Amino acid sequence: MARKKGITKEQPDNLRFKIGRKFEGPIAELYAEQEGVKLLKVDGLYRHPAAPLVGTPDRLIDGRMKGLEIKTADPAVAHQWGESGTDEIRCTTQPR
Repeated sequence: MARKKGITKEQPDNLRFKIGRKFEGPIAELYAEQEGVKLLKVDGLYRHPAAPLVGTPDRLIDGRMKGLEIKTADPAVAHQWGESGTDEIRCTTQPR
């Protein structure tokens, strides 16, 4: 989050981050096709109107109050991200 706010310096991407960035668009397209939805690309922080929550979704699902977070995972840690096709996610938090 600090990087996205410009507080810390941008670090060069390692191979995993490069792969994630390259595949984000095609994965979003496949998701939209499979689910029959339109996705909106977004930039910036989104705040929950009532709860102290902030997020940076990769896409918003048009017409729904839902964000889409796209992740590629190393097979060794993929089990931490929930079952494929579900809305299970790995919960992460960062201090303010």
